[in-house]
Amino acid sequence: MESIRNADEWPFLEAIARSVLYNHIRARKTGKRSGAIVEIDDPELLFEVPAPPEPDYAERETASRRRKDLAAAVRELSAGQQQCLRLWIQGFKYEDIQKTLGITLDAVKSRLRDAKKLLRDRMGEKS
Repeated sequence: MESIRNADEWPFLEAIARSVLYNHIRARKTGKRSGAIVEIDDPELLFEVPAPPEPDYAERETASRRRKDLAAAVRELSAGQQQCLRLWIQGFKYEDIQKTLGITLDAVKSRLRDAKKLLRDRMGEKS
């Protein structure tokens, strides 16, 4: 402490403490960016991800039954709702459906809303 030019050593110690704290903060931030170094020829990296398991008979039957129920529910919709729903499923936007069917935008929105609600109710899903 005798080599400090100033008579008061606290500013000197404060500067050292601040530098140590900044170094600690910087080290934590750069530590997040550094990852584990892995060799290219590492045999553990060359394994293949297993394919998802095939659905069993019960799952396939359940899916088939739901598809049949959905098809029956769609047939119960009005012709206008079916047309709007089919175009919407094919990726048409509301404006495109409006132009294709020659109806108003509000009619498209209400038909799709009603069709979705009826299908949810028929399929037993909560909205």
